[in-house]
Amino acid sequence: MIYYDTFADATRPKRRMVCPPDPEDVLAVEVYDGHGIAPAWLSRLEQWSHACGWDSDTCLRVACVRMTGAAQRWLDTIKLRTYDEFSSRFLERFSITQEAAMAQLFACQQQLQESTYEYAARFCMLARAAGLKEDSLLHRFISGLLPELQQEVWRKEFCDIDEIARFCEYWLSCNHMYSIDEINCYHSSRCYSHHLASDD
Repeated sequence: MIYYDTFADATRPKRRMVCPPDPEDVLAVEVYDGHGIAPAWLSRLEQWSHACGWDSDTCLRVACVRMTGAAQRWLDTIKLRTYDEFSSRFLERFSITQEAAMAQLFACQQQLQESTYEYAARFCMLARAAGLKEDSLLHRFISGLLPELQQEVWRKEFCDIDEIARFCEYWLSCNHMYSIDEINCYHSSRCYSHHLASDD
């Protein structure tokens, strides 16, 4: 990008200095090892890049330094000049097949430290990759929620996944009777119902 200080300086073009990204912002980008959902990772990278005000060259550099494992090995074998080239080739190499997306979709569960919004985004990305409509999979989505959320959601009627996610996050914000360690225990042991019964 070229700019000029004055009209006279137009004969002497200068390069605009681009500040390096904040190291903390770079570390906030999750590492990609070649085994996650490539479109979802790329989407989160681009959203974060926009929030941080990075240009496309900075986004490309950050993407490259946040790759490990199979993704890093792939990166070492190619030459990239632009972010658009990177994103195109990245998706071509790591996007999963429709069959693989289907298998992952029906095994998809909310992780211990994952918000309902994050789980919903991951679930919907898999559904689209599998060629299915998200809202036709409400029961499958609910079945993958944390047990304490499942119990609350099954009691109500919802029209779509976004509505469920909003309800779950609201419910969690209003119910702090258990610590996060206790909730994690319930999730891993699947003994939530037993725990409530023993409290009575």
